[in-house]
This record gives sequence, C-alpha cells and structure tokens, in this order.
Amino acid sequence: MFWVPFFHKSQVSCYNIVFEAKPGGLMDQFTEVRSGREAVEIAKRVIRDLSPWDYDNAKDIVLTDELAWLIGGFAPTVRKPVGRLPSGKAVMALGDTAVTHDPIAAQGANNASNMAHHVLQRIIAHDNHPFDADWMNDVFEEYWEAKGKYMYAFTRALLEPITPAAAEVLQAGTQMPAIADAFFTNFDNPQDYWPWLMDLSEAKKWIATQMQTASAVKEGTA
Repeated sequence: MFWVPFFHKSQVSCYNIVFEAKPGGLMDQFTEVRSGREAVEIAKRVIRDLSPWDYDNAKDIVLTDELAWLIGGFAPTVRKPVGRLPSGKAVMALGDTAVTHDPIAAQGANNASNMAHHVLQRIIAHDNHPFDADWMNDVFEEYWEAKGKYMYAFTRALLEPITPAAAEVLQAGTQMPAIADAFFTNFDNPQDYWPWLMDLSEAKKWIATQMQTASAVKEGTA
C-alpha cells in the first residue's frame, strides 16, 4: 500500500493510494471492480482489515473525480525495441512499450524520461542518416547498458523473492533514518545501487559506511 501526496489537475491537494496485491492474497479484492464507488469501498475495507492504524485517515475518502481510479495487472517485461507497421516501415518502442516496470519502485516514468532523452540525443547526433531498424536496435542497446538494465533490476530486486542484499538494506533503513534517506536518494539513478543491492557482503559494507558517516555527522554537530 502506497500513500503518495498528489496535486490533482483540478488544483486540489490529495493522496494517490496504490494497492499492489499478490494474486490470491488478502489484498487481491479489486479484480471485479467496475466503478469508482466500488473501488473506494473496497479500498476502505482493505485498509481497515490490513492496515487498521491508517483507517481513521481513510474512512471518509472520496474520489477527486469519477475517473480517478484504475485497476489492472501486468508482468515486468523487456521487449524488442523495433516493431513493423503493415507498410513494412520500422517503428521504435519508447518508455513502457519497450520496458514495462512493476510500479513498486516508481521506475516507469524514470525509464520513459531517460530513454526519451537518450533517443533525442542520438537523433540529433545522427544528422541526415537513415533511422533504420539497425539504428533503433543500437540506440536501445546503448540505453539499456547505460541505465535501462539498472532500473529494471532495481525494481525486480524489491519484488518477491526479494534479494538478501535488498532485504538487509531495507531492514537497516527501518532502524536508521540516514540509511533510509541514502537508499531513497538513488531512486532517480538506480545504477548507484550497484553492487550493494545485489551482493550481501557489499550491502553490509554499505550499511556500515552509512552508519559511520551518520555517527560522524552527529558527533560533529553535537
């Protein structure tokens, strides 16, 4: 369950509440929802039953507008970057059409904006040469190696079964705000999670370093 402060298009401050349910799990109650009213009532029930400490904040929630709800499910997927139109011309996938992320780490928008920027720079540098399928594949592979694969692996690391290294870091973050802050700082550049997000020994070293830094800062300001 994610409660995200949000500014609605009607210029209303509100919360965006996201439920990520495991199929068949206790939270998996939204599959048959067909209206915003149903979505809100089930959301209240789920919060009451699974997160009762939040219920006082949720018992009176209403939709900001009739279209402000969505349900669905998908699997994280990396696709080939080139498609073919009926005419035979090549088209290049961007953003979610190229790489679909689970929303748990908020990398969908990060991927889309970074990939668009990368492709734009390559278009500018390409001048008047043909933008053919080989060029599209090369540009995607460059992006994947530089950033894309890290966003994808970061997201997958937080899904079940979570990697031991990621579990170690998240547990440490619940005990020490400085570690949590350092962890979340890397969301916009997931490559900075390497190697400690995937290697348990590196994770322990990283945690120790963060604790030493936080201790030094505390002593320096005491």
